[in-house]
Amino acid sequence: MTPSGGTISSSSKITLNNTQYEKTGFYSHQRIYNVGVVEYKTLNYQQSCDVGLWRTYIVPFKLNGSSRVCSRVILAGQSSSSVSYKDFNLKFKLTSPAISPNGGNYSTNTPFSISNPQSAVIKYKMVSVGAACSDSSWLNYTSAVTLTNSQRVCYKATKSGRMDSNISYADFNFKLEKPSISPAVNEIIAGTSITLSINNSNANLQYKLVPHGASCTSGAWLDYSTSIVLDSDARFCAKATALGWTDSDIVVNDYRIQQSEYADISNNSLADSAFSSVDVPTVDNIGAIKGQAGVSGGAATYHIPIQLPTGRAGMQPEVSLNYSSRNGNGIAGVGWSLSAGSSITRCAATYAQDGFTQNPQYNSNDRLCLDGQRLIATSGSYGNSGTQYRTEIDSFVRVTQSGALNGTSTWFKAEYKNSRVAYFGKTTDSRLVHGGKSAAYSWLIEYQHDATAKNYIHYEYEEFGVGETLLTDIYYSGNSSSLVGHQRVSFIYNDRADKRQMYIAGGKYSTTQILKHINLISNSNEVKAYNFNYITSSASSRSLLDRLAHCFNGICINDTTFRWQDEAVQFDIEPLGYVKNNLFYQQYEDKRYLNSVIPHGDTNGDGVRDFGDFYINAEGEYIGKPSSPLDSCRMQQSTLGANCVDLDIDLDGKSDYWFINNELLNFKLASGEVITTQIPLSTPGLSDGNDIIKFANDLNGDGWTDIVVSAPFGNGQQTKLIIYFHTQNRSQPYTINDAYDLGTEAFIKKNITAGEKQGKSQISLVGDIDGNGLPDFAILNNWTTRDVNTHASGILSTAIAELTIHSLLLNMSSASTAIFTSNTMQGMFQDDAYTVFGDINGDGLSDLLDVRNAKIRINEGGG
Repeated sequence: MTPSGGTISSSSKITLNNTQYEKTGFYSHQRIYNVGVVEYKTLNYQQSCDVGLWRTYIVPFKLNGSSRVCSRVILAGQSSSSVSYKDFNLKFKLTSPAISPNGGNYSTNTPFSISNPQSAVIKYKMVSVGAACSDSSWLNYTSAVTLTNSQRVCYKATKSGRMDSNISYADFNFKLEKPSISPAVNEIIAGTSITLSINNSNANLQYKLVPHGASCTSGAWLDYSTSIVLDSDARFCAKATALGWTDSDIVVNDYRIQQSEYADISNNSLADSAFSSVDVPTVDNIGAIKGQAGVSGGAATYHIPIQLPTGRAGMQPEVSLNYSSRNGNGIAGVGWSLSAGSSITRCAATYAQDGFTQNPQYNSNDRLCLDGQRLIATSGSYGNSGTQYRTEIDSFVRVTQSGALNGTSTWFKAEYKNSRVAYFGKTTDSRLVHGGKSAAYSWLIEYQHDATAKNYIHYEYEEFGVGETLLTDIYYSGNSSSLVGHQRVSFIYNDRADKRQMYIAGGKYSTTQILKHINLISNSNEVKAYNFNYITSSASSRSLLDRLAHCFNGICINDTTFRWQDEAVQFDIEPLGYVKNNLFYQQYEDKRYLNSVIPHGDTNGDGVRDFGDFYINAEGEYIGKPSSPLDSCRMQQSTLGANCVDLDIDLDGKSDYWFINNELLNFKLASGEVITTQIPLSTPGLSDGNDIIKFANDLNGDGWTDIVVSAPFGNGQQTKLIIYFHTQNRSQPYTINDAYDLGTEAFIKKNITAGEKQGKSQISLVGDIDGNGLPDFAILNNWTTRDVNTHASGILSTAIAELTIHSLLLNMSSASTAIFTSNTMQGMFQDDAYTVFGDINGDGLSDLLDVRNAKIRINEGGG
């Protein structure tokens, strides 16, 4: 019977072996197996085998508690064997405790903790890595233990009435970091002292000097205690050692000795020297700021890397100036941007990614971008605390959100594939908050560290204007999240002449500063500086970077100078036409209004806007005539510009043509195919008031062109505007089932002092008013006549031109639902005004301008 009694665990099985013997000689026997049938019974602990029923043994079995197991062998025709028994004291075995961390490789003192959910006593001990964990000499575990060298931690759980858990272990291997050699340069002056340092009190430093190119494995190591003075070229090898630690990797620097800039001391008296003529130096300081010109996506680019002192273990920030001809007015003038930190910023939702379109609105539909790369949620709910993200084009970074998207203390953690970890917006200083808002618009990088968590880069910011938080300092080679390093990049700003204030979703932000200096500071000493000088553009009055100086310890190389085409704008009147066979042919001499000749659409898909009845290339040369001329531009009073209805209903990149046939709306595609809809239209013509497609735009953010049809009724006194949303079906793009009644344009009257004035309401497409990414409409009052006198024969009137805004129709639509919210405008340019829409301050939102009285109303976004 195995086991042979005693204390066993609850998982142990009882095995019975049937062994008999037969006589083979006078004094010898041999073992015979499987003779007879083995029977057994399980009884209470130490109970007599005389009670109970026998059972045939087939396979090993488990006990349900402490028991006596009785056994015997029976064989037909023979007496049964004697009964034997074993007493078993059954105990349940404890599960093994858990240790955290579960071993690993470390470069600094590391604590470990052990836990067990069974309220058992935890025993532990430490032995050499690779040694056996014998079941003796245990210590009681009470709290976390800190390891200072490589050890194997053995541990188990024990409890009265239970069997001890299995003995487990975790190996902690400690390897020292490489020491730092100073100076880190290769060329030094004879007599320069070489010093070693390491951020570990357990470490002993060793070094050796070998010839250039020789291996550091040759020769004996010497203990380092004080600085080493070099007088000749040598390879300096260094490492760190400590008892119980793996030696650090060897760090190497090849030093080349330069002659001292000072003469040797002499006791000889020197004769007076004669005066010599002073010549003007033949050369200035020579050098150029490193830069790289290029082309990206058709834009001219220029990249200037800022050269920084090396950080510990190669960890330092990346700072550069970057120009693109497509950039606006940036921190270093037109076209220039500063790349120095990192940020997580609210960005737009798109139909392709999210199933709807929306610009940032400080709501739950806002999306997030890391340095311009869209973040995609991989776990959790977008915008909620605890959600994890990756970039859309996977850069193997994991971003974790802490706090709600619109909370006031939200921050983010980013873990990169190179083991660096960055923190964004952990404190108020690193959150960019727009004026009038409490939630952040951007979360700026506050600090980052490498895998050791002992090598940090810190970023500091300052708020200069409303919603204008700028990077002022980067410190690197720091040792903790709160202790900054001795290497520093400082950004100094000046007030700029071309200040601006802008809005987004009701939040105000400004640009009041321009970059003046970038200073590189090491151990409190300025070692390099980049100095910026600007001029004001004669063409746009914006700041232009004129000269960039690079200085070393106060000595500057020649400036890098930038030349701009910024002369004041001049206009020359030239005839409109085209060139054919090297001859110029003037066109449209008889036309009076711009909307009748403005080029629009692209029916041949060559990327050049087409005139109504001829094609030209980018050089103005005649290349042909369209088969179906586009004639869809009409004057729009709300913008004082032409509104051209350009349609591409099948998304082939070519403009399509619409017409009316049998009082139904028809389309002729660029391919020549004709599509007939069931949308009723009549009285084709060109003037407002006829049945026309008045606007064409993507009104619900699904990427397809929707149309707004104007249809008069009531003897032409009123006009109904109906939106037909694209079905996304190229063969049947618009149906009467996908229609939305936008509103009615009608004749209006208003009592004034002299009687009344008359006009007509108009619904006009005026751009994105609330900044959510969808175009909005405005209901305008177009006043055309006013009473001037009452005469016996009737009322005398005079023509007037007033355009005032009555209300807005803010577009909140989605791909599946049309939603337009009315917002009545009170007290805004209501009388004697001519109000038009335009982006006055360049923030992308349509503002209001009373061109008659020279008044403006800035749009703050958010409706």
